[in-house]
Amino acid sequence: NMQRPPLPFQAAAALPPPPPPAPWPLGTTSVPPSTSPFASELDPVMASIIHEQRRPLLQLFDMFRTSTKTTSRLVVPVPVIVEQRFIAWGRFCGLCPNLLSQSELFEVFKIAYATDQTSPSGLTFSGFCFATCKAADAIFSGPQWRDVYSTSFSRIRLFLFWVQQGTKQAITFAGNVERLTEGNQ
Repeated sequence: NMQRPPLPFQAAAALPPPPPPAPWPLGTTSVPPSTSPFASELDPVMASIIHEQRRPLLQLFDMFRTSTKTTSRLVVPVPVIVEQRFIAWGRFCGLCPNLLSQSELFEVFKIAYATDQTSPSGLTFSGFCFATCKAADAIFSGPQWRDVYSTSFSRIRLFLFWVQQGTKQAITFAGNVERLTEGNQ
């Protein structure tokens, strides 16, 4: 059983906040919205895996979403995951407190929420998918993980496997394990 390394934002918590960088640490992608309707900050590999696994991710999103109303002229219910429900999602999936503390999971939520331009008060499905990628990157950022799972492809696949195990198979990411083992040989 491998110990999870400290996360990059743990050390930064004691320092004054730096100027806002580009979204943490995946960068941007040129995947057109018609190909992947998720947050534009995902790298192409992660965006393609999120798109491939959108049904089980949507199932997870639906389990924890709530409706919040917009403050425009029209009052329209917008399905979002608010912070407390995001923490509940992390606990349900076995991420919190085993892989991320509640404060680390909240930090992932804040980063994803800051990039979710369509949300009035929580993470939309797009922001939720972005948060899953950020959580995967944070959890598997240490050298002992990156030596074995050296690509973003293998790290997001490992994360989805971990979520599937954490939900006790209630959520199944079809074909994920096979692609994880193929990509890591």
